[in-house]
Amino acid sequence: MQHAQDQAREQVTQESLPPETEPVPLREAAADVLDTIHRQLAALLELFTLEIQYSGLMFIWAAALAVVVALAAFSVWGLSVSAIVAWLHSSGWSWASALAAMALANGIIVFTSLWLIRRALLRVGINSTRQVLGMDVQNAAE
Repeated sequence: MQHAQDQAREQVTQESLPPETEPVPLREAAADVLDTIHRQLAALLELFTLEIQYSGLMFIWAAALAVVVALAAFSVWGLSVSAIVAWLHSSGWSWASALAAMALANGIIVFTSLWLIRRALLRVGINSTRQVLGMDVQNAAE
């Protein structure tokens, strides 16, 4: 029984070994490796180029859709203001009062938006990164 197991192991071992081949000269092996690297880099560069082209196309598509959305939003805003002015006029307001009220409401919205934009822009920065790198201008001046 032991002999049969040993023979089976030897047969499996011999079958799993690759067939003996001639050793490849070092120059030829190095040339094959360099050729493989060259092909791999060329394929990677082609993939990168295609992805950049696709990203550019998607950016243009998104920008075009943003223009459409902006036009639609302005249209909705204008129609909404017109409807509110018409409703105010039908409620007994004069045209001048209704228009002035909407102009005041729009002015409040504009100034509030500008104030929020200014607050947001003042918070933009890389202060924490600069501090970690020892480039904190405020602390250096103190």
